[in-house]
Amino acid sequence: YLFQTYNWEFGDRGRIRTYAPFIAKTAKEYGIKRVAILDSTDDYSSQVLEAYVPRLKELGLEIVAVERYDRAGTVDFYPQLSKIKALKPDALIWGYSDEAGKLIIRQALETGVTKKFFSWQGPSEIPALPYKDQLELYTWVIGTRSPQSDDPKIKDWTRRMNEMAGQELGPSLIWGLTIYDQVFMLKKAVEKAGTITDLEKIKRALQGMTYDGVMK
Repeated sequence: YLFQTYNWEFGDRGRIRTYAPFIAKTAKEYGIKRVAILDSTDDYSSQVLEAYVPRLKELGLEIVAVERYDRAGTVDFYPQLSKIKALKPDALIWGYSDEAGKLIIRQALETGVTKKFFSWQGPSEIPALPYKDQLELYTWVIGTRSPQSDDPKIKDWTRRMNEMAGQELGPSLIWGLTIYDQVFMLKKAVEKAGTITDLEKIKRALQGMTYDGVMK
């Protein structure tokens, strides 16, 4: 069974309508006019770029480069970063995973590309922490709540998830939060509607529902 909780990037409340303006607003505050983008070659990243690049341009940012990398095992980002450095961007927008981000940020700092970074599409604060004293800007999207939160609900949920998995799940735990509470919400809606087949009734039962779970 697959439950899609909402359209993360492109829906009415997707990041293209929320995070893209945030990038533009923050860029203005930091005097950033020219940005470069470094993202993976997978299909999802391609969709993100197709949506974000024209939107960021509409919001007044100059996109000086869009460089791509193979997400499967790439550890050397110097070729892409060297091309980007030559174009003198004010900031770098990068995407895909925390593991890629740790290398991208370190190598970008080493090569002197920039000290200002925006991330999108899944990364957390983890890649920036080792370099926090060297960075002037780093942003990331918390699409749910941070698994690193001290909130007792999150700490208990994180403990249970790690126990169930039999290992420390790390930053990828965030994806569990995108679906966990929603399954319980669906259960409540089915009970309220009194049917498992009348989708319109279940939809009406879901609409306007507030559920105080691990998130609210």
